[in-house]
Amino acid sequence: MGRPNTNPAESANVNIWRRRALALKRIAPRIPRTHCLARALALRWWMRSAGLDAQMKIGIRKGANGLESHAWVELDDTPIDETPENVATYKAIPHGQVPGQSWQR
Repeated sequence: MGRPNTNPAESANVNIWRRRALALKRIAPRIPRTHCLARALALRWWMRSAGLDAQMKIGIRKGANGLESHAWVELDDTPIDETPENVATYKAIPHGQVPGQSWQR
């Protein structure tokens, strides 16, 4: 893990993190099987290594072919790597929610 950022003002600058998230989106097509979940995990790790309390969210919605899911990162309830309009189309799974006992492998 990298050294935490010692400049709190830079660490919490949402615009800097949005540019970094955009960089992850731009490089993702060059890495096989890199989708929103992998990008969100990477961004969350990066932000947390800078000392921020970034939260990864996973949401679901009904699509034309059944359920669709999406992952994104929020800081202080503000989406960093996604637009608020797109996030609003998903119902976020509550933190700590686990499937019922019928969901066994």
